[in-house]
Amino acid sequence: MTKAFIEIYTTHDCSFCKQAKNLLNKYSLEFIEHNVDSQVNRELMKKRAKGNYSVPQIFINKKLIGGFKELAILHKTGKLKSLLS
Repeated sequence: MTKAFIEIYTTHDCSFCKQAKNLLNKYSLEFIEHNVDSQVNRELMKKRAKGNYSVPQIFINKKLIGGFKELAILHKTGKLKSLLS
């Protein structure tokens, strides 16, 4: 599988963040995690995620995918693999 550039904005106590990271790990994908417990990362996430405050916020190849729900739908429909190639 091709190495896509993946970023995920998380908080330390977010169950959806953990589920998203577990799903990405099933694909053996490396990703950059930005913890939004810090104000700087939170502001950057809101800017990049078009004002979204919820976590996780997931980007694949700099494109906003959304949160865990959107990632799970992409996985279940088989569309995640095509985004990663």
